[in-house]
Amino acid sequence: DDAALLVRGPVGLGLINGVGQLPRSRARQAVYERFAAAGFVFPPLVHPQAWAAPDAQLAEGVQLMAGAIVQPGCVIGANSTLNTRASIDHECDIGQHVHIAPGAVLC
Repeated sequence: DDAALLVRGPVGLGLINGVGQLPRSRARQAVYERFAAAGFVFPPLVHPQAWAAPDAQLAEGVQLMAGAIVQPGCVIGANSTLNTRASIDHECDIGQHVHIAPGAVLC
């Protein structure tokens, strides 16, 4: 329940945004913005079978799914998702609230 979460407060708690990304839907963004504005944090999540270069910048709420690859010099904006086997090549700059489709390759 959202109300119970807001009453509990953000101290010592990280959230995971489980809302899927649908075309022309802002539901995932709305959830992120609502709770971020209330002080909650969304740590970046990297699947054990995903890989991000040590110098890649993963903003709050980024989710790297299985097989995703983020090469050196890349910047991934807040609340963005790199879906299964997506590959972001050297020095790509991905904005906020972006969904990169499964198997997509950006370079």
